[in-house]
Amino acid sequence: MEPELISQFVSYADAELGLSPLTLSAYENDCIRFAEFAAGLGVKLPDVGVDVLASYLQGLTMQGYSTATCLRYMLALQGFYGFLLMRGIVPANPVRALDLPKAEHKLPDVMTRESVVALLGSIPDSDRFAVRDRAILETFYASGLRVTELV
Repeated sequence: MEPELISQFVSYADAELGLSPLTLSAYENDCIRFAEFAAGLGVKLPDVGVDVLASYLQGLTMQGYSTATCLRYMLALQGFYGFLLMRGIVPANPVRALDLPKAEHKLPDVMTRESVVALLGSIPDSDRFAVRDRAILETFYASGLRVTELV
């Protein structure tokens, strides 16, 4: 029954949530991995409590997984247990009672002024493509756009 529940969750997430194929695959693997952990403790997925989830999260942390990875694992399980709750298989979503790790907000690396001057200085003014390229780079640098926004 356990693999069937995970398979149903992945089908639901695909059809109803519109998650990307890579996210679906990651969520499926995350749920399978957790199911194996719970089975090792003799606990079936519908019977999992906060204590089992906390133990799992602690194990991930002790294995050296990053905060972002641990958070992704927990969010996959939160979606899974939300699905089980919606289906009436569990009375509550146990992940909601757990204090999830906070995502780290890392600032992007920026180029130094000297690096920007060197980059712009490396573009020759010989043809219209070079002028275009210089305009693109100057717009990119001056505006702070993301690459996808610039494109």
